Amino acid sequence: MPHRTKRLLLCLLLLPTLAFAHGEEILLTVAILVISPILFSLVILCIPFVPAERSRVIVVYLVAIALTFFLTSLLPYGTYNTWINWLLVLVPIAAAIAASHRLRAKRNRSE
Repeated sequence: MPHRTKRLLLCLLLLPTLAFAHGEEILLTVAILVISPILFSLVILCIPFVPAERSRVIVVYLVAIALTFFLTSLLPYGTYNTWINWLLVLVPIAAAIAASHRLRAKRNRSE
């Protein structure tokens, strides 16, 4: 391999080091968005629900994730990354718990 080609390959190899950037912070957010629905689906299958109630709680959870993701996307990630990650975890869970309690209370009232 000619010396010139080796130098070019070395420069191309070292080019990403100029940015001094890594994706650890954003990977955590992406992992939350991927793992959270999987864990939620496992938990929701273990809890005894009427099928109509289960589907409503799932819809509330998915809408809460979408709204939280949309509203937190307006914030600068570098400054609020911990806050955004906590909101992406806690808001959908809280919304699903609130919806399930409301549906159960409504079912118990009607019985």
